[in-house]
Amino acid sequence: MNVEPLPEENLEVLIRLPSGFPLDDIDELCSMLEEADPFIPAFEPADAGLYDLDAQLWSLLIDGNETVILPDRNIVSRMARMAKGDAIGRDARVIAGITAFAHWLDMQMEPSIAFHEVAPQGGNAGALEELAWFRAADHGDKFDFLDVALGRRDQLAKAGTPRPLESHDLAKRLRDWSTSYGAVLKLADIELNHRGKPIEKIMALLDWLHRDYFLSGHVAMMACVYFAPTDAPKAGLMKGLRSEDRERAIDGAKNATWDAVYLGSLISMANESAGGPKRFIYASLDRGARRIARMALAFGADGPHPAEIEKILSEWWTPIEAASIADKLTEIVLELDTPAMEEKRRRASAAKPETIARGELAIRSWSPKRRGKQSDAAQDGLPPG
Repeated sequence: MNVEPLPEENLEVLIRLPSGFPLDDIDELCSMLEEADPFIPAFEPADAGLYDLDAQLWSLLIDGNETVILPDRNIVSRMARMAKGDAIGRDARVIAGITAFAHWLDMQMEPSIAFHEVAPQGGNAGALEELAWFRAADHGDKFDFLDVALGRRDQLAKAGTPRPLESHDLAKRLRDWSTSYGAVLKLADIELNHRGKPIEKIMALLDWLHRDYFLSGHVAMMACVYFAPTDAPKAGLMKGLRSEDRERAIDGAKNATWDAVYLGSLISMANESAGGPKRFIYASLDRGARRIARMALAFGADGPHPAEIEKILSEWWTPIEAASIADKLTEIVLELDTPAMEEKRRRASAAKPETIARGELAIRSWSPKRRGKQSDAAQDGLPPG
């Protein structure tokens, strides 16, 4: 693509697209993705919108921005399956659309966290093999992915070729994972054992994060949804928490931790690159995960935005409760760099193994017979039946 400035008084730039660039198809692709809306940007998009083709071309070619997409596990696994030649069903168009969008607009894909999530269950060898197929999709035929995205085919016309196996230790736990896991276990402990109202539960967690642990803002945002009393998108956040199989409850806490790690990584990357040319986008097909990500980003590098977080929370909490939660979160953020908080973080770091052990014990020790059996569906935020 070439950029040619017009006379200065026109305040315009002429962008010459490569011969054969399927402009109408890419414009249709952008419209399809705008309807599906799988992206949460860790930056302020142009007024025309995140999925506007002209805005994306301007960002890439005029502003010189580098855009990096952080896809979650469901996206990377489906991309790998598509590259193998599989038909993946109803998600095919959106997954192919995300891939084509990245290909055609020179966006990078950063999948490392997703494959750290894959490895503990499928083993390091399995994760590396899936990563090789993901790389095949990431280097695949962009016309082929575009055809699937626009509904012309149900699967790729030609399977890809797996890239060489890499040598990462993907099964090794991330440091941020253990920090988030400790906070998620506390969330689960409060849900199971705290007899108070929803506002008392969320405040108990926030007080603990403030007084005894790390902020773990991404877990705090998750809790704002999970404890919310009215119509919050909490489905699947803590799967199996009240199951009679207590290891299923532990697995649910671990799965929720991965959701939190994606958000923590997104926020860290966005904060570290603030003011630079790199921009980050979180990609997920999970509506609830995207809502939580949007809330988490309200506490960015430029400081907290309590009015924004209060507005989001007011969909599920009363106005007074939403304001109280937003105020408490802001208080915690504003105290992060004080000497007292630095000392608290040192203590929390040293005690993290004990915190995790205590949290797991609380989850494993809980008995559904003690509090009356409630369906997993109801507790996971799903309708009964």
